[in-house]
Amino acid sequence: MTASSSTGAAGNSPRAVVHVIGFGRRLAAAVVDSLIILMITFGIVIVIGILTILVTSFNTEKDPPVRDLIIVLGALTSIGYYVRFWSTSGQTVGMSVLGMRVVDNDGHNLTTGKAIARFLG
Repeated sequence: MTASSSTGAAGNSPRAVVHVIGFGRRLAAAVVDSLIILMITFGIVIVIGILTILVTSFNTEKDPPVRDLIIVLGALTSIGYYVRFWSTSGQTVGMSVLGMRVVDNDGHNLTTGKAIARFLG
């Protein structure tokens, strides 16, 4: 659920105020987040590529398993990005730019387990 949370009168008891966010804002946040993940993954690919060139210049193996490593690291980057941001601040960079936040039913940030479950669908 994408929502915003406000603080109660005491200042320490969150009161969940859910605002359903429209498709356009969700899409815009997803595009921003995808571009960030793409840049991070691209940086990882460059580092792996340089290391592969250095290692394979001394190795006669024809097909090092670099492609598989890049796929796994790309997936872990995406999962880690969303889970970390959802469980620590309740919003990714894209969501922050557009004023969106994800909270649980009580108005708190998601736990790591709930963030993983949300990512997996």
